[in-house]
Amino acid sequence: MLKPLLTFLAPIALALAACSGNAPRLEPPQLSVVEIQLNQARSSMDVRLRLANTAARKLPADQLRFAFEIDGNELGTFEPDVSYDIPALGSEVLEFSAAMTPAVAAAFQVLDRGGRSQLPYSINGELVHSDGQGRMPVESGGFISPTPGKPASYR
Repeated sequence: MLKPLLTFLAPIALALAACSGNAPRLEPPQLSVVEIQLNQARSSMDVRLRLANTAARKLPADQLRFAFEIDGNELGTFEPDVSYDIPALGSEVLEFSAAMTPAVAAAFQVLDRGGRSQLPYSINGELVHSDGQGRMPVESGGFISPTPGKPASYR
């Protein structure tokens, strides 16, 4: 009677033991531009970024702080509200406003006039989370270009 029970339980115990040490690790999230909308006077912009969790487990995001550059010109350091859990392989959209610097305004004017087809951007900062690892770097970049049919909008 004991032997059939052990024969049944042994494979289950081995499977559980194999799985216990392989919990997915948290990976640094990715930030990318969803949209930048310039205000009518072109003195400020509304920015929407996607914060993507690239890990196969939820990311408990508590605080995000990053520097945002467009065309090599820093717009400032930002700390949008991120007090939520990002699902495994999921994402959230962050929104914030930024004052336009003269150099960035000039770069957008060149872009709008067709002198360039896109502008590079970079994001460098840190995400604070409550899941044991504390802090993670956030670094990403890419290019923004005009949104077709939407004046003063870029993606």
